[in-house]
Amino acid sequence: MRAFGEENAYRQLVSAMWSAGEVDGWQMTAITAYLLKARGAYKCPGGIITSFLVMTDIRWVE
Repeated sequence: MRAFGEENAYRQLVSAMWSAGEVDGWQMTAITAYLLKARGAYKCPGGIITSFLVMTDIRWVE
């Protein structure tokens, strides 16, 4: 992520910490999904802290 941020001048990816909102969370999730070739993303419901997940291996449960 840091290398991608440096190559693409994306300051949030090279900063250790920064203030972010929901849109920022989705942007970081989208970049992560792209780099990992993820098949999906999910925003977990939460209160103060929000978590975003990417899914790389999706299988049917039998």
